This record gives sequence, structure tokens and C-alpha cells, in this order.
Amino acid sequence: MTRIVFEPEIESRLSGFQEAVEVCDREGRLIGYFHPARSLRDLSPLSDDEVEKLRGQTGGRPLKDILEDLQAS
Repeated sequence: MTRIVFEPEIESRLSGFQEAVEVCDREGRLIGYFHPARSLRDLSPLSDDEVEKLRGQTGGRPLKDILEDLQAS
């Protein structure tokens, strides 16, 4: 993912939002969407502790094997 660092003026304007915001150019054309990090965390049914626990898990099956099983079905 590409990272963009905003100038202080833009940072201060965006920091007050709690939900997704449409970002437009001066003519009102949609450029994209800004999703505050907090709003994305609020969408998850998992707690921060549960996410960290899942990140530490290893194992599973190779994607190749999963795809082969799906094709065989």
C-alpha cells in the first residue's frame, strides 16, 4: 500500500472525522475515500487482543492445496 503524508493543514482537517469521508478535488470530482483508523477498528467484531492472538498463529494449509480441493468439488 502506498503511504501519503499530509501537510499539517490537511491532517488537522481530517483528524476530527470519526467515519468515512469522501475526498474531492477543487471541482468536486471524487478522488477517493478517507477512513479514519479508529472507524476501521470499530467495524471488526474482534478485540485488539483477539487480533494479536490470531496474528501469532502459524500453520494452516498451502493455498495451492486449498484451491485443488475446491476444484475437485
